[in-house]
Amino acid sequence: MTFVKENWPWIAAFALIAFILLKGPISTAMAGIKTISVNDLNAMMSSDQPPLLIDVRTPAEYNAGHAPKAVLIPLSEVERAIPRIQKLAGERPIALICRSGNRSGQAAVILSGAKLTNEIVNVGGGTMAWQSAGYAVER
Repeated sequence: MTFVKENWPWIAAFALIAFILLKGPISTAMAGIKTISVNDLNAMMSSDQPPLLIDVRTPAEYNAGHAPKAVLIPLSEVERAIPRIQKLAGERPIALICRSGNRSGQAAVILSGAKLTNEIVNVGGGTMAWQSAGYAVER
């Protein structure tokens, strides 16, 4: 117990950092949202019915490089953009991507809560994994 009393600020800081880093993956798992790899996304994008790919990063991040055909809708605007997303997606699946998979996971939870009939998937590893896999980016 002494250890906890003496180190509580460090323990609290560690817990907060862990929560921030794991918020997206934990919330997507709890909501039953599937996480796919960038290889899966690449295959989906070249299929007969590619998903609507939504990049939820900031405009500056998006402009620095994004997966081809990705539509920019920053995380802060996702909830307000649900009617637009429904119109753009139609019957297609919706894939969400960000830098690492955290913000896109949060966006996936928002869309899942909106009761869309589309399949919603989160791209694990995000744009960093996309680029690391050697896939092209647009600017």
